[in-house]
Amino acid sequence: MIQLLLKIMIKNLVENAVGIYAAVPTMPVLKGDIDTMGNKATADVVGTKTVEFGRFGKTGAVAGTDDKGIITIGANATKSIGLLVSDNFEKLNDDPLDEKKMKNGAPISSGSSVARQLKRSGSITAKAGAKVEVTGTSNYGFVVSSDSYKSEFSGALDNLKITRDKTNYGIGINEGTITVNKGEKFYRFCSIKRRKL
Repeated sequence: MIQLLLKIMIKNLVENAVGIYAAVPTMPVLKGDIDTMGNKATADVVGTKTVEFGRFGKTGAVAGTDDKGIITIGANATKSIGLLVSDNFEKLNDDPLDEKKMKNGAPISSGSSVARQLKRSGSITAKAGAKVEVTGTSNYGFVVSSDSYKSEFSGALDNLKITRDKTNYGIGINEGTITVNKGEKFYRFCSIKRRKL
């Protein structure tokens, strides 16, 4: 009887779930940029600089009065995350690459025909009124685990330039609320590599 109950309990667990995951940048058109139609942007920003999470379209909404803008990590969850900022790596063809170290600018890899990876980082903003509720065991509200990669292509030869931009890539901004209800071994906000509050 105890073994059967244990199997049922284990079967009902949710492991390694993620509410919102961002590992590639959004593609806003900033003032002065050329958009995909060839037009030069005159507005400040078209689109968003980060993935945004919150209570959109709810003027005067009060947290907890409706389910918009709420991520819940439930009591049956373990090793799960509400919001996760991370990096993404995609193998590319051999071609020109320019990648430098973040600290001293020394080349990591460069050449006209080398093995390349497209390295990118996502970002998330939990807007005011957003809510992450954490229960269960070993769960996280908001995790930032990113090296802030920025990859750009230039020229006619498919030149890839990889830099690190901690101001605009791989950031986690929390303007909302992260609450813990009877959780065990939990973390509200965890920055493994960097964060911006």
